Amino acid sequence: MRCTPMSTGSCRPNGAPRWKPGSPRTPTPPRSSPSGRARTRRWGRCFRRCSRTPARLNPQRIAERVRTGRLEALRNIAAVLVVVAVAGSLGWYLRGVFWQEEPVYERLIDNAVIAHALYVKEKTHAVEAAADSPNLMRWLSNRISSPIDAPDLAAQGYTFLGGRLLPGEAGEAAHGPAAQLMYENAAAERLTLYITGPLPDKKEVWKLESRRGVDAYYWANDAVTCTIVASLPETDIRTLGKTIFEQLARKADSTWNPSAG
Repeated sequence: MRCTPMSTGSCRPNGAPRWKPGSPRTPTPPRSSPSGRARTRRWGRCFRRCSRTPARLNPQRIAERVRTGRLEALRNIAAVLVVVAVAGSLGWYLRGVFWQEEPVYERLIDNAVIAHALYVKEKTHAVEAAADSPNLMRWLSNRISSPIDAPDLAAQGYTFLGGRLLPGEAGEAAHGPAAQLMYENAAAERLTLYITGPLPDKKEVWKLESRRGVDAYYWANDAVTCTIVASLPETDIRTLGKTIFEQLARKADSTWNPSAG
């Protein structure tokens, strides 16, 4: 038997006459009679059907859906984190495969050429301290943490004018402060030496390059690095490099490689 909800919140069996206010009520059979018991059973079934909660509003099912949604969200977050971690690790690995860091000597040569172009044309402030300044080389040696003396290039026709201290660089492959020494010949042609302390690897390297319209001859050993910057023929700058190397490095001729670079 089906039942129909009533406006009063109760229900009545389908087919039962709707009672209207003012109309006489049908006498209710006693509950002990067969018809009364049948009526009671019908109304009981109708009440249970009308009071049944829809499945979509069942509290247990709602709680289960909430738990399932949370677990799914956590799984998605975990999957995203795993993907990010794997992608980051792969990217860091490929960084070393496809991207090679520029050698430090490349920056040293570039800095030497830039400093040369900046100060070599100065008339009154070409150097920070003149050649006759007291303790000039001791001051520069202390600042670059390596003992140096100004090479004597009088035999090559160059007079030492003086020097200045230049800043270093920051970073993983940085170099410390640099000392710039300036020389001039009778024709007012100038050359500069860009000298730093030794690099961490302390390897011996020789490089001769042309940059920004000048020649740069770089060499390094376990004591210092030096970049000679000048506008000279290759043979002349190599000869100067040999003389400067011997005086700065205080090593025998056997360590010099004039054809390298």
